[in-house]
Amino acid sequence: MATMASMKIIFEPEELEGLKLDEFFELVSRTCGMPYDNPKFQVNCTKINVAANIQDGFYKAYEKLVREKGQFNDETTYQITMILCRSGPKAYDDFPDNTVEVQRGAFFLGKDELPIRFISAYADFFPNGGYRCES
Repeated sequence: MATMASMKIIFEPEELEGLKLDEFFELVSRTCGMPYDNPKFQVNCTKINVAANIQDGFYKAYEKLVREKGQFNDETTYQITMILCRSGPKAYDDFPDNTVEVQRGAFFLGKDELPIRFISAYADFFPNGGYRCES
């Protein structure tokens, strides 16, 4: 029996504009028909890859958020980079714009109902929660 190794989705630019990571992972999960509202639902963020323009959009979204809070400084871009390095998604220059690759194992139901969060050190970047990203 064949199994799916990965699938690629090409979103419309408007669907991705201004998205922060939590919003992006919700969009991808729902597009793939995953049970996003299930409290046990989790995302392995390292199993999702994106086109470089999507990653550029994350920088813009977070820089805007930090500026609105009056907290933008010389370290902001570095902090955003560290979040992306730690949690993904990984960006590929050779993907067509707006392309997302979802690898096998990106979505799963955990054993427990956990608060689904990014690393707590980055809580200021994710005011509406996020996903627990396993690496």
